[in-house]
This record gives sequence, C-alpha cells and structure tokens, in this order.
Amino acid sequence: MPETWREKSASRDNAKLRVSVLDLGSTSFHLLVSDASASAGLGRVTRERIQLRLGAFLNRAASIPEETCARAIEAARALKTTSDASRPDRLLVVALKHHRGADAEAPAFSERAITQPAFLIGKVLDALILDQLEVELHRLQVVNALLAEGVAVYGESFLGRVSGAVRAQRGAGYRIVETRVVRPSQDIGRLAAQCYRTHGAGSLGALPSLLTRMALRGVPENEADLLSYIFFDKRFTAELVALGREDARRQEDEIVRLLTS
Repeated sequence: MPETWREKSASRDNAKLRVSVLDLGSTSFHLLVSDASASAGLGRVTRERIQLRLGAFLNRAASIPEETCARAIEAARALKTTSDASRPDRLLVVALKHHRGADAEAPAFSERAITQPAFLIGKVLDALILDQLEVELHRLQVVNALLAEGVAVYGESFLGRVSGAVRAQRGAGYRIVETRVVRPSQDIGRLAAQCYRTHGAGSLGALPSLLTRMALRGVPENEADLLSYIFFDKRFTAELVALGREDARRQEDEIVRLLTS
C-alpha cells in the first residue's frame, strides 16, 4: 500500500542525519559529531577537543617549534579518525582558504617581507591549519572518485568486496561520502589587514592591540595571515560573519540538497 503524505512527512521528521563538525583554530582543534532530526533536534554523539595553543609563540619567541607543528598535524589526523569512526554519510566543510581564479597571478613578495617573523609565522599557521584541510579534502575526493568508478564498472557489490580487508583492520569499510565545501570569496588575511588599517584595534584593549601591531610588523600592506588568527575586534568578526553568510547563501540550494536529500 503506498505511503500517504502524512506517513512520508513523519518518516522525514524522524529521519536522523549524522553531522560531523571539525574546527581547526589557533588555540585548539575541536570535533563535534551530532545526530540531527526535525523532530528531536540535535543529539550529541561525541565531542573531543585538543589544546594546541599555536599562538602562544607570541609571548615567547617568533617561531613555532617543530614538535608543535608535528603535534598539530597529528591532532588533525586523530580527530579525522574519530570522525570517520562515527560514520557520517555527508560532509559539509566550511573552509577558510580562499582560492584565486585560474587566471589570477600569485602575489609576489619582496625578499625583505618574506624574512619577517610575522609573515613567516602566518604562512606556517596556514600550512598547519588551512593546507592540512585541503590535503584531506583532496584525498576524500580521490577516494570518492575511485569508489564511484568501481561501482559504475562492477556494480553495487564493489564496495563490499573492496571493504573486506579494511573492515577487519579498522572496523569500517569504504563508502562514498557526499561533500560540499563552502569557501570564503575573499582572502581572510587581506580582509583582516584592510579592517585593521581602516578601523584600528581600539576595542581590544592595550595588550591585544600590541599583539595585533606585532602581527603586522614588516608584512606587505595587503598581507596579514597571522593577524587573521588573533584579531578578535568586533568589526572584523562582524565582517567575517557577513562574508560567511553571503558565501553560504550562494550555495544555498546545494547545501539544502546535501542535508535533506
């Protein structure tokens, strides 16, 4: 007997969607996995936080120790493993790295600029936080493409056949994970520099204002990667929120389709 519209609506309301959120920040990396449904709201599955304090170098020396860099990469991998174990079927990624157009020229920096501690530390943080996420996204896309091609050629049984050995080792087999990435349409470091030079850092207090000036020392006029990690002025954060909402709105149909299909 076919389902009535009431039964379909009730089934949709009770359906659970497992959502995994990974926040890579300069102070800590934080993972939250929740089950979401229209009828029950959000229910936490697991939560894990790893304190790294990558910005603590500002109080000691103008460098990030090699062991801290290694620990940050290992922390990101560990949280990804925890997320994978929760078996999310869909992934909505809010990335922080702005992608220039294919025809855009890479910025050129003077020799003096690239030897400045603030410039170098900003690039190191980008490599630890932004680039690591890009590597994982690329790996996910490659695996998804391989699995999809295998299913297309060998049929639906392909996933089960290739997952046997992997499932014995890690308790879960391969699966295709639907993904949507929301990226900033502007470079966040450049946005931080523009906001600081327009408004200053008056709302932060004496010590944070000093740190923001240190983060800009010797860097090019429109380059402030380090500043973007520590600049918590309300005018800058308001611009970030507005930018995030606008970028998400551009992909509204795709995001809704990902989370509701």
